[in-house]
Amino acid sequence: RCFPHIVHLGCQAVIHVAEDSTQSARGIAQRLPGALTKLEQLSLFHLLYQIRKSGVRRDAFQQLVAAKFSRPLQLLRDVNVRWSSTQLMLKRGLEMREVMDSFLKDPAYGDLSQYVLNEQEWLALKQLSRVLEIPHNFQQLLSKEKTPTLCDFLPSFAQIIELWEELQRQLPEMRQSIQAGLSKIKDYHKRMAKVPAYALAMGELTYLNILM
Repeated sequence: RCFPHIVHLGCQAVIHVAEDSTQSARGIAQRLPGALTKLEQLSLFHLLYQIRKSGVRRDAFQQLVAAKFSRPLQLLRDVNVRWSSTQLMLKRGLEMREVMDSFLKDPAYGDLSQYVLNEQEWLALKQLSRVLEIPHNFQQLLSKEKTPTLCDFLPSFAQIIELWEELQRQLPEMRQSIQAGLSKIKDYHKRMAKVPAYALAMGELTYLNILM
């Protein structure tokens, strides 16, 4: 499988565990009840739908955006099969937090009050975004290359693993979620290490150093 697809599987594993309200009290979903479930099922994803389906709401929201930002911005949708879409949705949502809060506090849109996120929930989303930002950056780096990047795959996996392990120490409440992604990435990393093509693409010494 290609590098972005494998990384996407790792990210989905992170998101799945982060959303799982049955995980231990150290997990983010248990510590912040419903935060990430609300993200996926209601707040950012469905808020976008609720705004777009009404011309009045859409115009009102864009007026707030224009007053806040010097460039046109839109809320982005999360698409399960699209690489990095959750991270892009989170990043844009965090960037537009003030606009969304102002919009949702308007009495004219009181029927959307269920989509309001509290401070702890915003913190949960910010932490998840930090986790997903790491693989997203590597995907972007490798995807923009115009030449074959087979020799970069194993080093990139190794760096993602290293950075995620460091983030586990920085964000202990995200440890379980990150571990789910690490397990997925490490599994494919081991499989790829057995493919002779990588040794040929990287050179034997570099290949052996990556595996050590």
